[in-house]
Amino acid sequence: MSMLETDFYQPPTQDELKPGFLERLSKIPAMGIIFAAIAAVLFATGSLCAKLVETVDAVETVLFRSIVQSIIYTTVVISYRERLSITRGERLPLVARCVCGFITACCNYYAIQFISLGDQSTISFSSPVFVSLFACICLSESCGLIQAISAGLTIIGVVMICKPPFLFGGESSYDVKWGIGVGTALAGSITRAVNVICLRRMRQTPSAVVIFYFSVSGILQSLILLLIIGDLKVPGNLRDSLMLIGVGVTTAAGQFFQTVALKIEEAGPVSMTRTLDIVMSFVYQVTLLNESVEWTDLSGAAIVCCSVILVGLHKWYTKSPEVFKSIIPARLTAKISSINTTTPNHTTSIVPPEDKRISYLATNQGPTFTIGIKK
Repeated sequence: MSMLETDFYQPPTQDELKPGFLERLSKIPAMGIIFAAIAAVLFATGSLCAKLVETVDAVETVLFRSIVQSIIYTTVVISYRERLSITRGERLPLVARCVCGFITACCNYYAIQFISLGDQSTISFSSPVFVSLFACICLSESCGLIQAISAGLTIIGVVMICKPPFLFGGESSYDVKWGIGVGTALAGSITRAVNVICLRRMRQTPSAVVIFYFSVSGILQSLILLLIIGDLKVPGNLRDSLMLIGVGVTTAAGQFFQTVALKIEEAGPVSMTRTLDIVMSFVYQVTLLNESVEWTDLSGAAIVCCSVILVGLHKWYTKSPEVFKSIIPARLTAKISSINTTTPNHTTSIVPPEDKRISYLATNQGPTFTIGIKK
C-alpha cells in the first residue's frame, strides 16, 4: 500500500536475525525482489480497500486496521516470548512513534478520500525528503549530492501532482476537497519522517514489541478521538466490513513479505522494486476505480520513481560494489563512483553493520514485523 497503511519500519535487533529458513531462501535467485514486488502489490491493494470504504471515516479505518494488527502482533509476541518492557532511554521515542504513527495513518486515510489513489501513493513517497532534513537537524547527519538530487526530483514530482495554480494557471479547479487531500497527504509524509527519526533512536526494543505497542495505542487513540467527535459507528454494509478487514490483512501480509525481502536482498534493489507500489496504484485507479489520469500525474509519479531508483542504485553500489558492477553497465558504474558524496553515518551508529540494508528502508517503508524461525 503506498505508505498509507504503515508507518515505519523498525530495524530488528541483533538477536532477532535468526538463521535457517531465510538462509536457504536467500540462495534462490531474485527471491528477495519477488518478495518485495509482492509486498508492493499488497500495500497498493490495501490502499484500494481503504479507498472503497464508504460508510466510516479515516479514524475508524485506522481503528479496524489497528485491531487486526494487534491480533497478529500479540500472537507474534506470545509465540516468541518477547518481553514487553521498554528500555528507559527508548520510552519517549516509543511514545512519539505511536502518536506520530497514528497521526500519519489518519492523514493518509483522509487524503485518500479526497484525491486519487495514484496521487496519494506518489505524495507518500516524498517522505524521504523530510527524513533527510530532520536527520540533518536532529541526528547531525550529512547530506550528500545523491540525496540532494533525489530531494529535488521528489519535490518536482510532487509539485506536478499538486498543480498549484500560480505555476500551472487555469481556473480554480483546485477545489477545497482537493486541497484538503493534498494537504493531509503532505502532512502524513512529514509526520512519517518524524516517525523515522524516532525509530532510529530505538535499538534495543524488538521490532515486534514496538509494533505491538503501536497497534494497541492505535486502538486507544482511535477510540478516544471517535468518542470525542461522536462518530463511532459500525460499518454500514458487509462490503465495507470486508474492505476494513482487507486493509488490516493486506498490511500485515505486505509487512511479512517486506521483512523477508529485506533480510535476503540488498536495500537498493528492494527500494527500487517498491516503486511498483505507485504503478499498481495507478493501475487500480484506471482499471477498477474508472478514474482518469492526467499527464501531470503520470509525469510526477515517474519523476518520483526515478528519485527512488537513484537512491536505490546509490545504496546498492555503496553496499555491494562488486555485485553492482557485475550487473550494471560499466559506464553507469563509473558515473556513480565518480560522484563525491558523503554517506550518512547513522546506520553504523544506530544499527549493527549487518543490518544496513534493513535500516535504510526505514526512510520510506512501513513497519515490518520480525520473522524468527524456530528450530
